Amino acid sequence: MNDMEALKDRVASELPGATLVLRAPNPPRATAAWWLDIDHRGHQVAVEWKPKRGFGLTSPAEGFGEGADEVAHDAESAAVRVLQLLRKRAYTVSPAANALAALRQQRRLSQEELAAALHVRQAAVSKMERRADLRISTLRKAVAAMGGELKMTAEFPDGPSVPIEGFGEPE
Repeated sequence: MNDMEALKDRVASELPGATLVLRAPNPPRATAAWWLDIDHRGHQVAVEWKPKRGFGLTSPAEGFGEGADEVAHDAESAAVRVLQLLRKRAYTVSPAANALAALRQQRRLSQEELAAALHVRQAAVSKMERRADLRISTLRKAVAAMGGELKMTAEFPDGPSVPIEGFGEPE
């Protein structure tokens, strides 16, 4: 039994009413992803497992498709988090979303105020803050609307830092 099968068995034993669908890679390969879709009383969690890489967890408030929001490095921590999400009917939050919302809050701005500065609706800011992957141009505009400037740098262990310019800037 692999880690994903163990996770499935644990969730099934602790939440007997849950519907679990396990999808193994076809053809089976040692590094291929396994998927587990779980529905417990209408609340859904999707788990992707890649051997030697860990578990990607997603339970978004609005639709799937953006990739994993949270990562668990072992089966035990994945099981604990999945059960917590299902029991509390909670949603995962992407690290990028946490960072953008935290930046906005640090600047003491509401979503409504940032939306006004970006000339969009508040719902657009909310959606932007929940995305797992933002375009650089979108992030650059959000930072500028908060009064800042986005700067990117590539860091290499064997050499100097290199500024990255031109990505996401207006043409």
